Amino acid sequence: MRPERRRALSRGRRRARNQSLFPRGTGSSNASPSSGESRELADWPAYKALTFPGLLIWYAGGDLFFAIIGYLDAGLKAVLAAACPPANHVLADADSVNFIDASASDALLNSIKQLQSQGLAIAFARVRDEVREPMRLGGVEAAVGSTNFYERATDGVRAWRGHCPRGAAE
Repeated sequence: MRPERRRALSRGRRRARNQSLFPRGTGSSNASPSSGESRELADWPAYKALTFPGLLIWYAGGDLFFAIIGYLDAGLKAVLAAACPPANHVLADADSVNFIDASASDALLNSIKQLQSQGLAIAFARVRDEVREPMRLGGVEAAVGSTNFYERATDGVRAWRGHCPRGAAE
């Protein structure tokens, strides 16, 4: 095979891989201003969140692995900084997470400890068994507490309403 053909195939495969990892407008490292794609962290699908006075429901946008966990941490902190009024409780909805590796579990544990030191309470909703086991082994479950894992996001919201000061959940 000629070298230029090999390079073209390689570029095509790289483009297909990037399009599957970074759908349009989600922060592809190959984005250019003329392509209409954005490099903003706020555009990354993992930063979708709902805020209520005192509560942030944060949607993890997919599998957690070593290459993405730094972006997730930065995105969560950006959403928390932008929350008005400030949140004192984070409910992480992990419905779309099918996998977590050891390095992501370690980074998640560090982030949780840092947020807890700032006075934030952390809870998880809809964590799959195949994800919860590595979280347990990595110490995440011990840091958060096994009672702060909920089957449904609504269960987590109800628990938050039961613990928050009167009027904050209204």
